[in-house]
Amino acid sequence: MKLPISWLKEYVDIESITLEELEKKLFDIGFEVEEVINLGKEISNVVVGEIIDIQKHQDSDHLQICQLDCGKYGERIQIVTGAQNVFVGARVPVALNGSTLAGGIKIKSGKLRGVESNGMLCSGAELGIDEDFFDGAGVDGILILPQDTEISKDIKEVVGLDDFIFDLSITANRPDCQSVYGIAREVSAGFGIPLKEIDLSVKNAIPAQHKINVEVEERAKERCSRYIASLVENVKIKSSPAWLRRRLKMCDINPINNVVDITNYVLMELGQPMHAFDFEHITDSKICVRLARDGEKIITLDKKQNELDENALVICDAWRPIALAGIMGGENSEILPTTKTVVFESATFAREGVRKTSRKLGIASDSSRRYEKGVDKFTTHIASLRALNLIEKLGAGDVVGLQFDSAENFQNENKKFIANISKINALLGIEIDGDIIVDILKRLNFEILRKGDDLEVLAPAYRNDVSIYQDLAEEVIRIYGYDHITPTLMENCSLTQGGLNTFQQLQNSIMLTLAGQGMNEIKTYSFYSEKDLDAFRIPKNAKEREVIKLLNPISEDMAIMRRLLAPSMTTVIERNIKRGVSEARFFELAKIYIPNSLPITDFPAEQNVLCLGAYGEDEDFFTLKGTIEEVFARVNKTATFEKFDVDMVPKFLHPNQSAKIIFDGEEIGYIGCIAYDVLEKYDIQKQVFIAEINYDLLVKSYDPALEVVAISKFPDVVRDLNFVAPDKLTSGTIEQVIQQASKKLSKIMLIDVYNGPQVGEGNKSMTYRLTFSPNENEELLHEEVDSQIKKILKTLKEKLNLNIREQ
Repeated sequence: MKLPISWLKEYVDIESITLEELEKKLFDIGFEVEEVINLGKEISNVVVGEIIDIQKHQDSDHLQICQLDCGKYGERIQIVTGAQNVFVGARVPVALNGSTLAGGIKIKSGKLRGVESNGMLCSGAELGIDEDFFDGAGVDGILILPQDTEISKDIKEVVGLDDFIFDLSITANRPDCQSVYGIAREVSAGFGIPLKEIDLSVKNAIPAQHKINVEVEERAKERCSRYIASLVENVKIKSSPAWLRRRLKMCDINPINNVVDITNYVLMELGQPMHAFDFEHITDSKICVRLARDGEKIITLDKKQNELDENALVICDAWRPIALAGIMGGENSEILPTTKTVVFESATFAREGVRKTSRKLGIASDSSRRYEKGVDKFTTHIASLRALNLIEKLGAGDVVGLQFDSAENFQNENKKFIANISKINALLGIEIDGDIIVDILKRLNFEILRKGDDLEVLAPAYRNDVSIYQDLAEEVIRIYGYDHITPTLMENCSLTQGGLNTFQQLQNSIMLTLAGQGMNEIKTYSFYSEKDLDAFRIPKNAKEREVIKLLNPISEDMAIMRRLLAPSMTTVIERNIKRGVSEARFFELAKIYIPNSLPITDFPAEQNVLCLGAYGEDEDFFTLKGTIEEVFARVNKTATFEKFDVDMVPKFLHPNQSAKIIFDGEEIGYIGCIAYDVLEKYDIQKQVFIAEINYDLLVKSYDPALEVVAISKFPDVVRDLNFVAPDKLTSGTIEQVIQQASKKLSKIMLIDVYNGPQVGEGNKSMTYRLTFSPNENEELLHEEVDSQIKKILKTLKEKLNLNIREQ
C-alpha cells in the first residue's frame, strides 16, 4: 500500500518525528516499510525566479534572453530559453548552475549561440511531473507558477515534490489498515499522538428532487450485509483540484473527473471501495442488489462483455445489471461529462463471493482486491459520509439529505469478552502494569471496563479479528514494544538431540542413489485435469477415476487431486522434449490422494509414491529396471518383476513391455513403456519408460541395520550359463530360482537374450553370468563351484524344466 507522508500528517502531527523514526515505529507495530520513495530525489538546486526582462537573441529566431530575479540566489541571472510562453513578470522554475533534473540530467552554465546562459527554465516534464500533479505542468513550454509564489523558494516545496511515500506491506489479518486513515490510527497509538477526526460534515443538504428505490433481495443478504445509497443532484463534472489529483497520483491512481476521483480518494483514505452511478441511466429509478440470472450479460467499464451465472452478485436497475458487485461498474451507467445526478454506492460485500466472481470472470480491480481482504460495515457508513463531504467541499454538486441504508440501525457487532491482566502478562512473559495495558488498548480504540484484574473488552467495530485475550496480548506488546521482552533460558527442561527419522533417512538415501543413476528430481503440482486421465486411457470405472474434485480450482487443468503420478511425469517429459532436451531421466517422490468415500466426508488417505521416468537413445525397459533394483538394494531388499496377465495390463502401458513389481509377495508398483497412442496425445515421438512404486510399503520394510562382511583376499569365480526358455518365462523367475539354489552366489546378471530359428518358435535363448564369492580367508575351489553349478542346474530342471543349451 502506498502511503504519502503529507496525507498522513493531515491526521497525526508527526512534524517532529523523522522518517527513520516513523519507519521504525511502523515496523515495531507490525507494518513493514518495503520502500521509501523520495519524490524529489532527482531534483536539486531548482528554485522559483521571476522574469524581469526578455530580449530577442540576435542570432536566433526562436531563442530569447531572459533576466531573472531569484532572490537570495541572484537578482539578475541570465538564462537563454527557446520557450515561447514566457513573459515579463512570470514566476518560473529556474535550474541554477550545477542543478539536477528528472532522469538525472545535470545543468551547467554555458553559451547558446554565443550568449552566456547560467541555468535553465524548466517545464513540468523536466521536473518529472504532469498536469495531474500540478496545474500547468502539462503545457508545451515553461511551467508558469502562481503569481503569489515566493521567489527563491525550493521548487520541490512549491509543486509537492518535497513529499515522501512509504510502500507498506499490510498483513492479511489487518484489512482495516489498507488505508491512510487506518495507518494514521496505528501511528497515533504507537506514538501516543492525538488522532485528528476525519471531516464528515455536510452543511447544506437539500431536499430530494428525485426519488430512488433501493432493495437488497433476501437471497443476496448473505453476500451484501450493508448497502448505502446516497443521492447528489446538480452535479458539475469537472477536473478535481490539484491537491486531490496529486494524492491520487502518489497512490498510483490516475485522476478522471471530480466524481470518480472522490470514490478513489475515499478508497485510499478509508479503505472502502465506492462506486458512482449516473442516475439518468438507472431504469425506473430502482437499484436492486441480487444474484445474477444464469446467462445474464454485462459490459463493464473495461469495455468487456461478461456472461454471468447465478453465483455472481450484481447491482441492477429495474431490468438489467449495471455493476458487478464489489468488482467493476457497468458501461451502461458510467459517469459522463453530461451527468447531472449521481448515486453513490457504499457497501459491504462478502469477500469470498467477490473473489470467486473476480477470478471466474478474470476481472481484477482496486475495489475487488480490497473486498477480497475484507471491508467492515462500520467503515461503509463513514466512507459514504466522507464522499458527500468531499462533494460539498469541491463544489461538485448538491447533497440530498436522504440516504438509503440497509443497516440503518447499525451497532458494533463485535462481542464483548473478558480478558485477564495476569493471563496477558503470563503469555507475554513480562510484567506490564495494568494501567499501561488499559491505556494502550484505549489508544487503539478498544472500549475497556476494568474490574480489578479483569477487563471487559469491546473491540472497535473495524477490528473483528480480536475476540480473545491472546489477541489483546498481541495488541499490547506491539505498542508497548517487543524490546521490553528480555531473552531468558528455559528452566527445568531437558535437551533432546535432533535428527532425521527413518522416513527421512531412507528418502535421502534413495534420492542420492537415484542421483547417482543419472536421475534429476522434479516437483509437480498435486492436481491435474480429467483430460490427463482420458489421455492415459484410464477406464471410467477404474479406481484412478475416484478422485477428489476441487471446488475452486486455479484452472481447468488443475481440477482434481491425483491418484497417479504418471500423467505429471509425462507432462514434464513432454515439456523437456519440446525444449530440445533429447534424453533425460527424472524421478519424483510425491503423494497421491485416495478418498475414503465420494463425495468426501473426511480427510483422504495420503500415500507416498516414487515415480521414475526416462527417455533417450540409450534408454530401454532394462535400464529403468536396473535403476529400480538399485533402489531396492538401498533398503537391503530385492524385488521381482512379473508380466501382467493379458487383461490386467494398465491401458497406458505397452502390453509387451510392461511388468508388475512384486515385493515380499505383494504387488508394489509397475514398470513399462508408455503406449504409443498415449504418447501421441502428448506429441511425443520417442519411447518413454515409466515406473511407480508404493514408497510407504518400501519404508515399512526398511531395516537400517547393515551386515558388514570383509572383502575376501581371494578372487571371485565367474561362470556363464545359457538356457533355452519359453518366451513367457520371465528373467526374474529364473534369477529367483538360481539365487535360492546357491548360497555361495553373490551376483546374477542376464547378459544376452536371443530369439531366432535356432532356438525354435516360442522360445528364447538366455545367457546368465554367475559370480561366486569366497569367504574372507578361504579360497573358492573350482570343484566347489562345479558342485554349485550342478545344484543350480538340477533346481532349474525340477522347478522350471530348463536345460542348459547344447552348443
